[in-house]
Amino acid sequence: MRVLLIHGLGICEHCGSLFTAWDIKGADWSCPACGRRITNTSFGYKQGENIKKVKWVGKEGRWITEKPQTNFDLVINSERCQVITKLDKTFGPRNQMSCFRR
Repeated sequence: MRVLLIHGLGICEHCGSLFTAWDIKGADWSCPACGRRITNTSFGYKQGENIKKVKWVGKEGRWITEKPQTNFDLVINSERCQVITKLDKTFGPRNQMSCFRR
């Protein structure tokens, strides 16, 4: 099961397919399903003078307007994934490197 951060989930602004930031190949931002160019809108950001996150992918795989507070499972491209809504204090570069310390 893949573990994904909620901020890396998107819904294509053109075809409505669910995808992750890791599904996008290369520098050309195109939808993995329809191939059309996507923008920050597909990740739930409102375009304008100040770009702001206004939508998140919810448990049902659809847009919701409040960020989920608990982790949940979601099927993306027939693969079951666990979506993490926030990182705890033990996750990060400093603590990841601790396994290399003696």
